Amino acid sequence: LAADMGHRGNPTHPEVMQAVETVIGKGVAAGKPVGIMSGDPAMLAMARKAGIRFFASSTDVSLLSAAAANLAASMRG
Repeated sequence: LAADMGHRGNPTHPEVMQAVETVIGKGVAAGKPVGIMSGDPAMLAMARKAGIRFFASSTDVSLLSAAAANLAASMRG
């Protein structure tokens, strides 16, 4: 969305945040469960305030990768 709006690499640009908030508001107003996937704390906070019911802030692959990196680091000493 950010790239399509001319803000590539900046998903928290005010115009993008407003667009996301608008979509959330319309979905909530229609009684639909609305969710979001974002790792950005500002985006997640805005979404929560706007009425989001479910959040995804990471993927299984990134969580597994981080856990493996932590384990490897602990084994190295």
